[in-house]
Amino acid sequence: MANNGTVHWNTAFLNQMRQKYNLPAAPKKGAQNPLALPPPPVGTYDPSLDYNAQASSQGLLQLQNDAQTQYDQGTEDFGQALKNLATQRDRTLADLNTQIGDVHRQYGILGHQQADAAASHGITSQGLLALSAQKRSANETHDIAPLTLAEQRANQDYATQDQALNTQYARAFGGFNGNVLTGADGKPIFGTLATQVARGGGADALYQQGIGNQRAYQAQQNGYIYTPPRPTRKQARKVGAYIGSH
Repeated sequence: MANNGTVHWNTAFLNQMRQKYNLPAAPKKGAQNPLALPPPPVGTYDPSLDYNAQASSQGLLQLQNDAQTQYDQGTEDFGQALKNLATQRDRTLADLNTQIGDVHRQYGILGHQQADAAASHGITSQGLLALSAQKRSANETHDIAPLTLAEQRANQDYATQDQALNTQYARAFGGFNGNVLTGADGKPIFGTLATQVARGGGADALYQQGIGNQRAYQAQQNGYIYTPPRPTRKQARKVGAYIGSH
């Protein structure tokens, strides 16, 4: 969030939200309507309208600030959860690798012991020694197989839990602060936080528009008539450009 309290948004997401909830479109930068009437002066309408408008804007700002705090904390928690998950996987794999190494060493020691025992008894047949080595290798493979399977499952479990954490994060914070997050299907996910703030912004925009209409109506009922000043050449060109672009 910037220092002025504004939130940076994903434009595509906001446009989708405006269509979904029939919210007013945001004015394009540099395309403000120069023909729009200025708000009537204070004193020509009920001053409580200004208070209500300010309260609504303040409520929206608080909603945005709370959402930013929730996003910051959620992102920190998400990063820590990923770190803990990776640490757990690495420790599991390290333990399994140690066990596999122990099995290799045990069978290596067994091979030397069998060879020494055979030599002490005068057995030098290469066929017998090869048969003994073949049996050791089969037993070693048998003992290592469950450890190797445990390694595969540890990696699979990590991938599954990692995907679950990312999906959970996307459903909560997708679309907020310009985050374009996708699900397992590759489609963008717009989370609950961004939806909540977008709805709040849309409601405030509609409310401010209604307040503006009430100001104008009350001022008119009280006899206020806006008399536009004579436009300058620059203002006239601006009006002409606006009409030409619409």
